[in-house]
Amino acid sequence: ILEGRISLDPYVQGNDSACDYCPYRKVCGFDRRIAGYSMRELENLKEEEALARIRKEVADGDALYEEPAESH
Repeated sequence: ILEGRISLDPYVQGNDSACDYCPYRKVCGFDRRIAGYSMRELENLKEEEALARIRKEVADGDALYEEPAESH
């Protein structure tokens, strides 16, 4: 984000989407009618199941949050 690279990666879950709540939706340029633009479809999980999955990823060490290796 600090380097100016902010990809569009919204989700849809049932009848709701991230765009419904986004204050930037009028200016971001996201349009599913454009090739290459799509929304991630999230499962409808009960709160307990979602929290269990989050806890498991945290316990297992989610690679998404690991520091990238420096190249020399």
